Amino acid sequence: MKLTQEQIEAAVAWWMDKLRVPKLDTLGPGRRGDDPAALAEMMAAMAPRPDAECIAAFGVALKAALEQWEGYDPCILAVDYHPGPLLAKAAEEAGLDPSDITLFPWKTCMWLRNDGSVTVRYGYGAPEKTILAGSHS
Repeated sequence: MKLTQEQIEAAVAWWMDKLRVPKLDTLGPGRRGDDPAALAEMMAAMAPRPDAECIAAFGVALKAALEQWEGYDPCILAVDYHPGPLLAKAAEEAGLDPSDITLFPWKTCMWLRNDGSVTVRYGYGAPEKTILAGSHS
């Protein structure tokens, strides 16, 4: 499966945006304010975020990786507490530390499907939302 340019652009833009302010959610929308994710979000808010140059470099690296991607349907970009291989490699190439648990949104999964769609679950228990509708949607 090869990804379309529309899918690649939608995915890259979404992940670049989330590098600015990631959601560190492990318990979903009904969580209490004193849980570990709330503490992590406070730490992330106080930590320096990647600058525009690093975020742009991440976007270039992720775009290049997705343009070369040839695999099974769907292509999955995911973060548990740390990013999966494609996201981690793009972060490293941009000079970011993929082992920094406040860099990417926790419990997040994106699917780039053969029908041209891009969908994402942003945080634990989040509903799947369409970022880009596919030709068969």
